[in-house]
Amino acid sequence: MKSTRHPALHTCGVLTVASFAIALAGCSGTGQQSASAQASVPPAAGETAPAKQASLTPFQGVIPSTPSNRQCSLDGINGQPAGNAGAVASGSAVVFGGWAGNGQGQTADQFVFVLKGAQDSFSAPLTTGVERPDVAKVWNSEGMTKSGYNISVALTGVAAGTYSLFIADPANPAADCDLHRTLSVQ
Repeated sequence: MKSTRHPALHTCGVLTVASFAIALAGCSGTGQQSASAQASVPPAAGETAPAKQASLTPFQGVIPSTPSNRQCSLDGINGQPAGNAGAVASGSAVVFGGWAGNGQGQTADQFVFVLKGAQDSFSAPLTTGVERPDVAKVWNSEGMTKSGYNISVALTGVAAGTYSLFIADPANPAADCDLHRTLSVQ
């Protein structure tokens, strides 16, 4: 008995194989992900860890013009999605939440959260430790499991203006990470 295939089923099989091949082509096998993979990590569901209180101090470090570390994200500002934060008042307290890695598939350790302004820049110690199994899965690294952070800072002494936000390693500027977000202080 001769086997016959329906043309639509053959096309479906070819498309499935092609989709799988494209998906595999995006894998690098090094644990490093593209910026688009970074953006695919959603905020952790039900993240309820209390924000760590931190004080801002003047930041004297240098942020590279194009930081190479892509293992960081700012998910929220004051409980709102980071892209919808709006402006905050100078002197007010602000809570930042997200996750941070060191660019090597491990949780950021002894990094600082940086507000980089046109004139002045400020930093606060960043404490990670919030469980983020979603991040560990996307980066294929168990070392990123506790990469989450919630940090509360008072904007005391922070002048009105727009500040770019970064995660920085004072000991290794090559590990600095651009959060691709700004904060408007009024």
